[in-house]
Amino acid sequence: MLANVTETALRLQRPTVVRIEWVHNFLSDCPDLFFHVPAWRPSNPQPQPVDWQGSWLLDGSGSKRIVVHMRRGDVTSLTTKRALPTSFYLNVVKQVIQVCDFLGRDYTVEWFTEAGSTAADHEDLLRVRREIPNLTVLLNSDILWNWHQMASADVFVMSKSAYSMVPAVVNPNALIIRAPPATICKVSCQPSNWLLTEDFEGNLPQEALYYVRRRLSGGAAAAAQEQAATHTVLQQ
Repeated sequence: MLANVTETALRLQRPTVVRIEWVHNFLSDCPDLFFHVPAWRPSNPQPQPVDWQGSWLLDGSGSKRIVVHMRRGDVTSLTTKRALPTSFYLNVVKQVIQVCDFLGRDYTVEWFTEAGSTAADHEDLLRVRREIPNLTVLLNSDILWNWHQMASADVFVMSKSAYSMVPAVVNPNALIIRAPPATICKVSCQPSNWLLTEDFEGNLPQEALYYVRRRLSGGAAAAAQEQAATHTVLQQ
């Protein structure tokens, strides 16, 4: 069907908008769909949405930006099947930080979430602030500005959320890290350049950590070369 639509659009030389009703199933079957769009193809990455060097928090320092989306606003309990424990995000970020420290790379951590109303929610944020260095917690900030930051990250840690998926698929320059696909989710989108943790506690396999180290140790040229080889990235 899409081939016929494309052929007609090219023949008539006019833009065509296609609406796909069952987009969740489509993405699950075709997870690398976005890499066939030239502007998003990892082998031909476009400029970042913002023309800065390194973190906006360190103003031109050349630091790496680790951005986290911790889904909490519409998740009222950690028993909710789309929720990930705070330990998942903490463990992923700590492993990336260890790589940065080993390489002597400066970094900042931007933690996007929504403020909870319970004592457990409050304790979770205290734990994040206590355990993560170079941290800025951004609570209830503008959703479009959040996307802007996530879509220009060097490392983006996703939640189980379509809100996370949008900046992840339009940021071919980033290391994207997410939890293993869960059958409860309608979307099981897993482009081949995303890294998956081994479990829901955020443990990364050794091969993935090696890939993180290679990516963060190189300059812009090395990063582009790595992304050009995205379809050889380990899949778990």
